[in-house]
Order: sequence, then structure tokens, then C-alpha cells
Amino acid sequence: MTRPTFEMLCGFISPDVAPITGCHRPPVPTQKRIPIALYKLATCAEYRVVGETFGVSKTTVHRCVYAVCTAIKEKLMRRYIRLPTVAEANEIAYRNSLVHLVPQIYGALDGTHVPILPPTEGYRDYINRKGWPSIVLQALVDDRCMIRDICIGTPGSAHDAAVFAASDLYR
Repeated sequence: MTRPTFEMLCGFISPDVAPITGCHRPPVPTQKRIPIALYKLATCAEYRVVGETFGVSKTTVHRCVYAVCTAIKEKLMRRYIRLPTVAEANEIAYRNSLVHLVPQIYGALDGTHVPILPPTEGYRDYINRKGWPSIVLQALVDDRCMIRDICIGTPGSAHDAAVFAASDLYR
């Protein structure tokens, strides 16, 4: 499988992030919306900084990030993030056994807490064991650091076993 390029990304998600016409101002073109979102995600810069860099408002930056992330999730996630086939799993396990001398392993599973601003309802569910609000991101990666499965959104207070039980990997 080839890795996606910027042009491929634009081709896949452009219709989903295209501007809505009918405003009193000219909309931000799609060719600018995707770079705004990618810049924000890649640099973790503040919305204000990204807005100043691209000459748009903070609200526009937020809308671009939301639209691009939603489009990627809807259109591309299942295409590029998927469990290996039996043949691929056997190949990955073979490579792992050669390098690490551990047989029958085709992935490494771990989780991390992503800080959030929790909802007012159910606030306590999002407080993790370290005392701050988060959601849990669980990922399975293969020997080449390719993400094979991802599960995100479980409240931070959830145990690792509960996150795993809620994932597609478990089902």
C-alpha cells in the first residue's frame, strides 16, 4: 500500500471540507483549509498563531481543523488504519521473531491520556488517576510503527481493560 501524499489527501477529502457559499465574505478556499488544519495539527501552535500565519480568524482555524479531522476519520481511517490480514500478521510476527526473539507477536498495544476540557455533566468520569481530565487513546502498532488499530474517546477514569473491551480490536 502506498503512503498518501498531500495531493491524494486533497483529492479524497476536498469535497467534505469545501467552503459553504452564500456568505457575505469570500470563503477560504479548500486548497487553504487543508494546509491550515495540517499546520495546526503538526505544530500544536495556538489557534491565534495559525490564524495570523494564514491570515484567517481563530474561528476559521478551528472550523478547518474540525472539518479536516472529521473528513479524514470518515473517509480515510478505515482505508489506512486496519488490522493485518492473516498473511500480513504472519509476516510481521516472523520479522518480530527474527529481531526480538519473541514468536507470534504482530503488534504492540499501549494507551495514552489526551488532555481535554471535560463536559460539565459527568466531569468526574474524565478525571484520570493523575488527577486531570482526559480521554484515553489506545493504539496498536506493528514492527514498522504503522498504526493497525486505534480507539479514542473513552473517559480518562476508565481502566485499560475497559478501554480494550470497548475497542474494535477486542470485538
